[in-house]
Amino acid sequence: RTVTRGGRRSRGGGGGGDVTVTASNVQFDTDTIQLTAAEEATIEFVNDDQLVHNIAIYPDDAAAGDQSDALFDGEDITGTTVTYQVPALEAGEYVFQCDTHPAMNGTAVVE
Repeated sequence: RTVTRGGRRSRGGGGGGDVTVTASNVQFDTDTIQLTAAEEATIEFVNDDQLVHNIAIYPDDAAAGDQSDALFDGEDITGTTVTYQVPALEAGEYVFQCDTHPAMNGTAVVE
């Protein structure tokens, strides 16, 4: 499992993919998050910006672009931290992004 800790990425463990992602200067601190297939997971989302951000997971680029058919849509937060409960996902690669700032995005790898 990949866990971000103030820098890019480091190996971590626990649960179905417990991940920390930080938003700072209108960018995420990682472009890849890893989750365990068929297990619920948590994402601790730290928003260091004074702008609204969230994390949403979509099946593909088209859905992300339309902001439709989200597999997970995290609450919008500003300048605080929230722990998202992500439902179990099937194995595959998905798109994650901030819906307010879609250029903030990456790949959610579920395996």
